[in-house]
Amino acid sequence: MLAFVGLVLIIFSLFALVFCFFYKFRSSMPYYRVDQSYCCFLLQHAIAGDLPCTDWYLFIGAVNLTSEDLETLRLACVEIDEEFSKESVMVNGKFCMNFNQQGKAELALLLTQLKGV
Repeated sequence: MLAFVGLVLIIFSLFALVFCFFYKFRSSMPYYRVDQSYCCFLLQHAIAGDLPCTDWYLFIGAVNLTSEDLETLRLACVEIDEEFSKESVMVNGKFCMNFNQQGKAELALLLTQLKGV
């Protein structure tokens, strides 16, 4: 009986330690939150042709629950990606997004609309 109580106390202590660890370091845990300035940065580099593919696909793949406008922008970018993206190109050792002229024009239009908001 004493061994059982000791085992329960050890398990509870381990659980409490893990909980305290995650509570203390939760602010340093990575998270992905998109705001308007980051979207402007993203669109500018996509138009310039030096936006890494990983950044682009992370943006268009993550649902934005904080802003309806940014979610609409993301969905427009998904459509642009499907219609106007070409093969990626290597820029400074990174694979970057490459859009045709019409895609760049669509991205530029989104950028001007975003800056006007």
